[in-house]
Amino acid sequence: MEKSKTLAVDIGGTGIKAALLDESGQMIGKRVRVPTPPKPVSPEVLTATIDEAVGTFSGFDRASVGFPGAVREGRVLTAPNLGTEVLAGFDLQNALAQRWGKPVRVMNDADVQGFGAIKGAGVEFVLTLGTGAGTSLFYNGRITPHLELAHHPVKGDMTYDQYVGRAALEKIGKKKWNKRVARVIEILRTVVNFDHLYIGGGNSKAVKFELPPDVSLVSNMDGLLGGIALWRTEAPTRRLGNGARGRAAAAKESGGNGRTAARRRAAKAAPQPKVAKAATPRQPRRRSVAASAAQKEAAADGHARTLTASQPRSGITFAVPPGACDCHVHVFGKAAEFPFAARRGYTPPPASTEELLALQRGLSLSRVVIVQPSIYGSDNSCTLDGMRRLGDRARGVAVIDDATSNAALDEMHQAGVRGIRVNLETAGETDPDAARRNLLAAVERVAPRGWHVQVYTRLSVVSALADEITRLSVPIVIDHFGGAQASAGIRQPGFSDLLALVKAGYAYVKVSAAYRSSEKAPAYDDVAPLARALIDANPDRIVWGTDWPHPHAAPPGAAFDQVAPLYDIDDGLALNQLASWAPDAAIRHKILVDNPARLYDFPTL
Repeated sequence: MEKSKTLAVDIGGTGIKAALLDESGQMIGKRVRVPTPPKPVSPEVLTATIDEAVGTFSGFDRASVGFPGAVREGRVLTAPNLGTEVLAGFDLQNALAQRWGKPVRVMNDADVQGFGAIKGAGVEFVLTLGTGAGTSLFYNGRITPHLELAHHPVKGDMTYDQYVGRAALEKIGKKKWNKRVARVIEILRTVVNFDHLYIGGGNSKAVKFELPPDVSLVSNMDGLLGGIALWRTEAPTRRLGNGARGRAAAAKESGGNGRTAARRRAAKAAPQPKVAKAATPRQPRRRSVAASAAQKEAAADGHARTLTASQPRSGITFAVPPGACDCHVHVFGKAAEFPFAARRGYTPPPASTEELLALQRGLSLSRVVIVQPSIYGSDNSCTLDGMRRLGDRARGVAVIDDATSNAALDEMHQAGVRGIRVNLETAGETDPDAARRNLLAAVERVAPRGWHVQVYTRLSVVSALADEITRLSVPIVIDHFGGAQASAGIRQPGFSDLLALVKAGYAYVKVSAAYRSSEKAPAYDDVAPLARALIDANPDRIVWGTDWPHPHAAPPGAAFDQVAPLYDIDDGLALNQLASWAPDAAIRHKILVDNPARLYDFPTL
């Protein structure tokens, strides 16, 4: 066969692995792994995550992808561990081919691993033990049509997935789980009549009992190394390197086990790196000269600047619960696609959904709320596009005006919008009467839909509107500590009124964007008394957010269309502050999971 480099991708329930293979199926260099996004994974998020995994590879001629579900001609039929409801019908093969400009073939991941494991003689069955249980069947090196045997009941109503998947291992422990695996082997022996059974997958390392001679464990790397087989145009039994005849030839030449020898050669050529835990943030990207200059140019307020949206630099120091939500972020698209409002306070650099997804992974968060920024006015196209790209993990807060129709509100509700924002602070609106009129008009529009109204303002306005807020029929959410300043402490004017609203349950407060309340970079930990006072007042009315990518108004005298650098904030450090504000894990669960789920209508976990 021609000498070609094949990019092999293995999509697992917890990690997406990628490696470059030479024409014989051996790895070139090291493999790469990134965490698999939480279920459900939209097509846009899946392809963006795969892109991240393969970003370090170049010069490949074609790609092979192992997918955890039923696939036919590259199109997803089922995706139990990623989300069939969002991926069914998705042409992953064509999407990746268009994205990379290279030919791509997609097959079930257990089938791909089987190609990497089998010898090509007789009936060979492959069982992968990971998030679920995958299977593939071969006869004399030829793969049979894929059966989703993992979803067939094995005991009562319990499927193979449920019986020996990761959840079962964690629930019943290794001893009982091993007994189940032994029982599955005997069931498969009767059902399949295999000549040899191979057990792979991430949990195969937990198999501790003595296996029969016709059953063996194989490396999880076979999920990558088998990728070369998807491109062989010869008869499937004519295998090179990792293939059946290649292995047989290697065995004959070495006088021993050819597959073991091939594995040793592959290990020698490409030692596996240690895989970072999912919670470990990515390293900061290399910045352009302009971005570096902007970062060094710290303004008088002490905040460093950047022209590239920041990513977490500090690892998270506490266990972030599943379903945790960042309740305040923005996305900024390219001006050619999403034009800025003619009247605006600044022009930001781009901050994409792919970068937002990287932030989510770096912080071990599962959910996010995209808030419409002032620079787009009432044109919510960019915010809605970001929500669509992120799928069910995202909700939105829109900005509307008198021209926004009820039909448009209905469409936004279908897209996941659950509130509207009244931004008084950016507009410089401090007159209580004007603020009251804006607030009441917003409440009237959203009340029939059960949405909330989010208000960005200062404490003096909160105090002036306090009585009004107690009579409103919809939830009120107040941004960024209500505009309180750390240097003024908890006795500053207006803060007691904010506390009273929170304590009585009339308002939510976002303990977000600490850098807007403090000048003590990089931790901004002097906001702790404000945060603790709000949490102590009523932890059921507190949510947390980053305010990523940390936009900043244009400096005085600068043209509004001149790109305004973003604040360079370490959001890992910001999230760690929450653990000091709320040391009780149950309280943090309310702030990160329960309150956002209630406020933004996320499904119950």
